[in-house]
Amino acid sequence: MKALKDLPEVDNVFVNPISGDGSLCIGACYKYYKDLNQSSDPDSLKNIYLGPSYGKEVVSKAISNRKIKEKFKVIESPNVDEIAKLLSEDKILARCAGRMEFGQRALGNRSILANPSNYDNLRKINQKN
Repeated sequence: MKALKDLPEVDNVFVNPISGDGSLCIGACYKYYKDLNQSSDPDSLKNIYLGPSYGKEVVSKAISNRKIKEKFKVIESPNVDEIAKLLSEDKILARCAGRMEFGQRALGNRSILANPSNYDNLRKINQKN
């Protein structure tokens, strides 16, 4: 069996990193671009980090504005050992780094991390207050 890219009738292969209905808008944008610019092809999507990026000041302000500051601590550039220690202590961590991803799956820039063996963590994550 040949790889799709090796077939003689295939000039170029683009695999959209966002599978599912969430990527329909990308196809619509490419179609619209092609309709307007029939002589040129749109550039392919280089990455899916299409959302905004927030610095420590913005994140800290968002936390303090919600009167939940005593529950959260903003740590810039935590190391792996510190993260592992906090998770082993059943702490729940939120990661907000770089630009936000587009798509259904988190790639790490916006993630909630918790010890999955402690079922109480699920309750805490889904808690309203």
